[in-house]
Amino acid sequence: MRLIHLLATASALTVSLTSQTIWYVDPDGSDANTGTAAGAASAFQTINFANSVASSGDVILLSAGTFGDEQGVIVLGDKNVI
Repeated sequence: MRLIHLLATASALTVSLTSQTIWYVDPDGSDANTGTAAGAASAFQTINFANSVASSGDVILLSAGTFGDEQGVIVLGDKNVI
């Protein structure tokens, strides 16, 4: 019984780790980018856009820099900032 419980726990942990996506935001990026790698050539430009594609449990990483007026009002909805 313990072995079944351990396997079920390990399986659930694996699923939760693999379903997390990391999104990147850079002030010099573009919301037309994939957002799946750091740097202006791949990262999104706005926090709101990254938030709109992120799912619960995803991580949004912000590059160092100044995020300007194009950000507008940042609305997180039901997501948490950690």
